[in-house]
Amino acid sequence: MSISTTKALLKKEFIENKIALIYVPAILIAITMLTFLFGIISNRHGWLSEIAVSSNSHSRGDIFNMIYTSSMLAWLIFLTIMLFFYFAGSFSADRKDNALLFWKSMPVSDLQIMTTKTLAGMVMFPVIILFWSLIAAIVGYIVFLLVTNNFPIIASLNSETSLSTFLNLQGSVLVVFALTLLWYLPLFAAVGLLGTLVRGWAVPAFILILSMGSAVEALVTLSDEGYFSSLMGERFKAPFTIISDMKDMNPLAGAKVNELISASNFVPAYISSVDWVGMILGWVVAGIFIFIASEYRRRRIQA
Repeated sequence: MSISTTKALLKKEFIENKIALIYVPAILIAITMLTFLFGIISNRHGWLSEIAVSSNSHSRGDIFNMIYTSSMLAWLIFLTIMLFFYFAGSFSADRKDNALLFWKSMPVSDLQIMTTKTLAGMVMFPVIILFWSLIAAIVGYIVFLLVTNNFPIIASLNSETSLSTFLNLQGSVLVVFALTLLWYLPLFAAVGLLGTLVRGWAVPAFILILSMGSAVEALVTLSDEGYFSSLMGERFKAPFTIISDMKDMNPLAGAKVNELISASNFVPAYISSVDWVGMILGWVVAGIFIFIASEYRRRRIQA
């Protein structure tokens, strides 16, 4: 498949999903910023009455970067949920209005089309969401400056915002985003395969399969900690469990906050904590699911 063909297919995926990629993030950013400003303004007297208390406070921190760190977790959760629905819908989207007849007439194999859809979900969409997170950071920083200048209580609690800290956070965030999405790839591919089979019922079918699998295993083993349940639980929780356990890891044990968020400390520790055997096996399973989906599309779906 040529580069031009790949670009055309990626552009098609972007156009079909531009609501989730363009409009929804923009609306979320606008609502969040307006809500924050409204909350600050409506509680202005309450903030001002606390100035004397805050001025004696010894607990100061880089408030902007702390808020930004929390926002990146929210962006990651949003992206993960979006990708589940994207894979569920995109693997069967070509069947709408007999469009599959057109795509089957093109000199592109079903496997190539499925691979391009996966590439869009795993690379193009995360890049767009990360771009939106940067836009949100810029807008948020401007709002934060306005609030700080008008409310001394915020200034009294805030130490100077550090560009170095922000850049370190960006480096760490890129690694966390990339490895988290790669870890979830077999789950995305499984939903995509179900989308090929049952179309719009893919996500409910995926949830039903997980629930029924765990229930049957619990009945057979008389335990809720069977292999399937543990495997699925680990697959869903592992990226976030690593972050929550960072405080207990060497060489970060006892590290100060500014040391923890240092990309030179965080990134190697995070990478070394990933179950790489499970990661690679997940890629293999994802490849099998994508291949099965492409073969079903090629052999069984005519329109």
